[in-house]
Amino acid sequence: MDRFLKDYDFQLIYHHGKANVAADALSRKKIQMLSLMIRELALIEYFRSMNLEVSMSSNCISCNTLVITNEFLEKVKEKQLGDSKLKNFMGLLNTDKAKDFSLGVDGILRFKNRICIPG
Repeated sequence: MDRFLKDYDFQLIYHHGKANVAADALSRKKIQMLSLMIRELALIEYFRSMNLEVSMSSNCISCNTLVITNEFLEKVKEKQLGDSKLKNFMGLLNTDKAKDFSLGVDGILRFKNRICIPG
C-alpha cells in the first residue's frame, strides 16, 4: 500500500537562515540564484559597453554586433569629399581649429575617433 504525505497529520515549519541548525538548502539556493542573476546583468552591461546588441529570452542570451562593409565606408569617404564643411575641416587638420578631427588610414575623416557622416 502506497503512503503519501497527505495521508499523515503533520505540520511543516521552515526556519530561515541561522535559525535552522540543519543545512539550509532552500536559503542557499535563493542566494546562489541572486548572485548568478547579478553576474548575468553585469555581463550584459559589459557587452553593451562594447556596443554589442544584447537580447535575452527565457533560455538564452544573444549578442550581436554591426559589421560595416568596405562598400559603405567607401561611399562615406566619397560623400565626405563632396561636403564643403567636412572638406574645410580636412584642410584644417593638425591645427587648433580642427584639433578633435583626424584622417584615418582609410582616408575617412573622424571626429574624436568617430566617423563623420556628411549631411
